[in-house]
Amino acid sequence: MDGPLSLTVNFWLPRPASLTKKRIADGPCRKPDIDKLIRSSCDALTTAGAIADDARIVRIVASKRYVLPTGHVGADFAIESMRPAPCPHASGATEAGNCARCGAKA
Repeated sequence: MDGPLSLTVNFWLPRPASLTKKRIADGPCRKPDIDKLIRSSCDALTTAGAIADDARIVRIVASKRYVLPTGHVGADFAIESMRPAPCPHASGATEAGNCARCGAKA
């Protein structure tokens, strides 16, 4: 993907055996640091060819969570384009025959 991108990522970390119910509610507020997880993930997405360059990411939403007992450790990614959707030409044409909203030939 290229152009301005939005990245949403959830990191699923191993759940320590000694975890108390209070600490489950607090979430994994220990290492690894979320900024380091994001940085390495963005580099991996670029290397894998999923995105053209991690500099294209203009918005990031990230979280660290403990994996459920039946779940798997890892990460879930959602990458979306931040470009506006193309004009559907629903606004009608001008006298010149162009779309009144975007100016494209209708």
